[in-house]
Amino acid sequence: SFQWNLPFYNLCLKLAPALATGNTVIVKPAEQTSLTAIYLAKLVKEAGFPPGVVNVLPGQGHVTGAALAEHMDVDMISFTGSTKVAKLVQMMAGKSNMKRVTLQTVSKSPFVIFDDADIDWSAMTSHLSVFMSGPCRTTCR
Repeated sequence: SFQWNLPFYNLCLKLAPALATGNTVIVKPAEQTSLTAIYLAKLVKEAGFPPGVVNVLPGQGHVTGAALAEHMDVDMISFTGSTKVAKLVQMMAGKSNMKRVTLQTVSKSPFVIFDDADIDWSAMTSHLSVFMSGPCRTTCR
């Protein structure tokens, strides 16, 4: 499952833009990767971020994740995981404060290749992405 694939990297992909745009963040990692998120919190503290800017909230998805999705003071949810759970997250978010939701779920490796793209490069990287990363790779050039 891709939420466990490169957990530090995937956390940073979501954390960096949120922080760069002035937001505070609650990180609810997959249960299997909680130590990675706790280590990231240690690095954030060492980097001098003020307390409360990055918060790690480990827990089970059906308890902790649901509480975040339903909470009226949470303005956005970015979820990575199964399509089944993504539908639940979106439903819970809609019943609370209509928070924005972004979902990254398992797919069948769709690609968008524009007319002006280098077709050889696009074919090579698409092939590598599908077969080296499974259905869970986002590539952009």
